[in-house]
Amino acid sequence: MKGLRNKIRQFIEGVEWAVPSNIAYLIDGTYGHDLYVKYWDELNEMTKTKRVKRLYRVRSQDKKSAFTVNVNREDIGTQHYVHDISLRNCLARFFHDRGLEGIEYLHFRKPADATLGNLFFEFDNGHMDETQLRNKIQSYYAGRGSFRVIFIMAHRTDPAMEHKRLKLLFKIVQDVLKHKPNRILGACYSKYLLDGIIYNLRGDVIEL
Repeated sequence: MKGLRNKIRQFIEGVEWAVPSNIAYLIDGTYGHDLYVKYWDELNEMTKTKRVKRLYRVRSQDKKSAFTVNVNREDIGTQHYVHDISLRNCLARFFHDRGLEGIEYLHFRKPADATLGNLFFEFDNGHMDETQLRNKIQSYYAGRGSFRVIFIMAHRTDPAMEHKRLKLLFKIVQDVLKHKPNRILGACYSKYLLDGIIYNLRGDVIEL
């Protein structure tokens, strides 16, 4: 139990706040109703402990709950609650496969949704059209430098459309960065949560 709680706390310290689905992907690499109940109970119990550093419950702007280690944090402070939960699901799956290695270096400074050293994470929930996505890649990720960007492509209403979002991403990469096929990496959101596999422009599986 102590080891589990230390792992949960370490992750929450890295991502600033978390919800049960994030913890399920971190610990079990999957998610479902039973795991939601299990980790809701665990997170809630961790707000009551007196023996170790406790968690604190915070709210989104529409009063939904999350958990943090920051006693002074009164709310999540974002209007993008669903986006940020999905981003944390991806980060949890990423660190599930890596045993939390490097999480102390994770931060949320722009332009990326999250950054870990020279690795950038972008969660796309489907709101950007081709022009906007192209402009983002050209503006922030087409220049010089030794770094990689993982785009996790989702769709707001239909998970079956995620593969079209990924295809669009790599179409843009082919136009903008075909000489750097390992600069922009990608995966479909639902599939990534299942297998943790990331692809490059050529369709190769990339190990990070």
